[in-house]
Amino acid sequence: MLNMISLDIDNAVAFSIDGKVTEDDMKRILYDAQAKTEVHGKIVIFEQIDNFD
Repeated sequence: MLNMISLDIDNAVAFSIDGKVTEDDMKRILYDAQAKTEVHGKIVIFEQIDNFD
């Protein structure tokens, strides 16, 4: 399961993972990363892994 995390950093893509990551989860992250890259040029990624299957 993937949950997006809100940070006070405009160019950040942040999310947590708990369990299995699906193709739809990856598409969601990539879409968000692409959109922020187009706006900010560079992005930072924060990933919190609680559990990974």
